Amino acid sequence: MYFAMDLRKIIEGSDPALAQQLVESSFFWITDLSEPDPFYALPIATGALLYLNVETAVGKKSLSGETSSQSNMAKLLKDAFQTLAIFMPCFMAQQPSGIQLYLATSMVFTLLQSNAMRNDIVRQAVGLPPISTKPKEMKSGEHYQDFVKKMKERQAEKAKG
Repeated sequence: MYFAMDLRKIIEGSDPALAQQLVESSFFWITDLSEPDPFYALPIATGALLYLNVETAVGKKSLSGETSSQSNMAKLLKDAFQTLAIFMPCFMAQQPSGIQLYLATSMVFTLLQSNAMRNDIVRQAVGLPPISTKPKEMKSGEHYQDFVKKMKERQAEKAKG
């Protein structure tokens, strides 16, 4: 959201050279990136992409596991963000096309990355365990004990020089 506010300031004249470039630039049917999309395609696409991103992130194949995606808080957040996605075209309809284009492309890359991280071949290529791998069980305080042990080893190595 801050990016959108900053871009709006640029468009309104804080940086005249950049504002002029936005006015003179075009993208497919959009002839002026400082004006709203006349056909409302970008606001609708942005809302649909947000909806898909939320469904991917908190859906049945969540990276956090099936039980966490079924929690009440996850369901509440999913409903809230999907409701926001439905109304997003209304909020974005009067924003400059440059902002809408930025959000749409950002959401496309987020969706691609999210889907790639759910693919075991991609996960293996980047050194991550398969998505179906269960996390190892940890005893209470084991993380802290492991951390303290490693810190003591590092301090001993530093003391030795």
